[in-house]
Amino acid sequence: MDYKDYYKVLGVDPQINEDELRSVYKKLAVQFHPDRNPDNPQAEARFKEISEAKEVLLDSDNRRKYDELRQKYLLFQQYQKGGKRPKDPSSTKSGDASREEEFGSVFGNFFQEVFGGRKNSSRRGKNYDANIKISLQEAYKGLSTILKFEGRRLRVRIRPGIEDGQVLKIKGQGQAGLNGGDPGDLYLKVLVDKDDDYVRKGSNLMKTFRVPLTAAVLGRKMQIETLKGKMSINIPAGTQSGQQLKMRGLGMPYYESPEAAGDLFIKIQVIIPRRLSPEEQKLFKELENRGF
Repeated sequence: MDYKDYYKVLGVDPQINEDELRSVYKKLAVQFHPDRNPDNPQAEARFKEISEAKEVLLDSDNRRKYDELRQKYLLFQQYQKGGKRPKDPSSTKSGDASREEEFGSVFGNFFQEVFGGRKNSSRRGKNYDANIKISLQEAYKGLSTILKFEGRRLRVRIRPGIEDGQVLKIKGQGQAGLNGGDPGDLYLKVLVDKDDDYVRKGSNLMKTFRVPLTAAVLGRKMQIETLKGKMSINIPAGTQSGQQLKMRGLGMPYYESPEAAGDLFIKIQVIIPRRLSPEEQKLFKELENRGF
């Protein structure tokens, strides 16, 4: 993986503090989130690049390592343009072309480690994998729970908006390292149970809502249960069965920016009465005669 300047990706100064960096990241993540930019490959690519920058710069250890490598790389670039010769990134090669190659290798190893590479050194403990099942309601609200694993009790915090199948990296909770080496990590796969009332598509939700025939014909305000609680929804006059109504911001929170959320789409199912009294049948016949 080639060198990337993740500070430029986020449009920030390298001296920015973590709180400001997190604020910038959240704004960009919401702006370019695929759910807000459907069928937009440029926005999707930008979102992936922003997410990469987050993995590197919003982890203190990764940022420290990245800053060290970035500084060496920039010094080397200056040297190529006539500046002072920098120290080699390692001592195994010599020559400018070799140094360029070597920087690529160093960055490649770093990015492999950050973005899911699970290779263990001879001293580092091996990584563990585990699963945890949660409900859609828990995925909506987020949760803090105790995970019993390998004879240990680990406190695990899951932010709102977690996706089904998303893997969380819990540092230092793998096997103990050998001869003083670092411990491995725990990769926790989150499995979100299907919900009888909701269908999830990314950060959007869909729910079927049954309404009386009179409400669909005449229109009515009704109460509907959402993951946020009971909310009022306006059923416009003349609503058809199968029609969808959108409740903005009542979908799943964005995992990286839980203050924003997707939308809840309500699929209307009109209830057709099966048993009518003689008087009700008469009223419907009158409507039929009027061309209703």
